[in-house]
Amino acid sequence: MKTALDEWVEFTRAWVDEQMRQQRDRDEAAFAKFLERLLPAD
Repeated sequence: MKTALDEWVEFTRAWVDEQMRQQRDRDEAAFAKFLERLLPAD
């Protein structure tokens, strides 16, 4: 039987996973921009 605490833990883990995924996406985009500036595509 699931308790309210179990549900809270599941919700929090899912939320944290989503935040980390979004941050990784932002980091990857910023790094790609940085590389474009560093290595001009001439």
